Amino acid sequence: MSRYPPPDAKKVLVLAPHPDDETLGCGGTIALYTSINVEVRIVVISNGQGIDGIDKDVDVTSVRRKEAEAAASILGAKDIVFLGFPSRTRELHKNEIKDKLVRIIKNFEADIVFAPSPVDFHQDHITVADIAFWLKKRFLPLKVAFYEIYNTVRHNFLVDITDVMHIKEKAILNYKYSLLSRPEQFVHAIKGLNIYRSFYTGDYRYYEAYWIISEPRERGEIVEWLTFGMRNEYQFSILNRLKRFYKSFIIRESL
Repeated sequence: MSRYPPPDAKKVLVLAPHPDDETLGCGGTIALYTSINVEVRIVVISNGQGIDGIDKDVDVTSVRRKEAEAAASILGAKDIVFLGFPSRTRELHKNEIKDKLVRIIKNFEADIVFAPSPVDFHQDHITVADIAFWLKKRFLPLKVAFYEIYNTVRHNFLVDITDVMHIKEKAILNYKYSLLSRPEQFVHAIKGLNIYRSFYTGDYRYYEAYWIISEPRERGEIVEWLTFGMRNEYQFSILNRLKRFYKSFIIRESL
């Protein structure tokens, strides 16, 4: 058995702001859970629209939904829910999203919720992280695990995904439309991120890193910890990086 298995859980809820976030951020962990018959429910919050520069005749919502369903199947997750909220307006629909997630959690009775890191680059990801904070306070003793995509997270938990890395890679490659016809580039980047964590273990394996909180905490306290006590400096620098990020990638909303 791996020295770094997933957190103990009987039921797992994964929050994905957009189709593909669940696979990029915690696809290996999902695959490990499903391999031992832990029930995983993926909730995709966005309807997937908002990718500019793509064929206007394509039904974006339908295509991205099919990609998400296929990726979930590859990862072994049989339960995927689409909330259908518009992209880039997540903050405006925050209360509606909360209401839907409350009903899902009450029905599903998850032990742990996976959500994007609150120090991620994407505003939609940050909004979903804020919702995860709120859910943590509402549903004790629910645990929340923050995953990483655009930015590394100061972690307190590693999961060894080496044995299922090929499954995660296959699921990422499935996201051809969502990843702008360049899924191979994202495989390269995510594998680099996952193998980087072997720096902490001294081996040659792949890991997904998380910050897991078991007790309710204030958002400011959490961001302070995640940024090593440099919250104000970090917020200033991340805004500048966001500007450069969108200028260089142009149509990166999908992630």
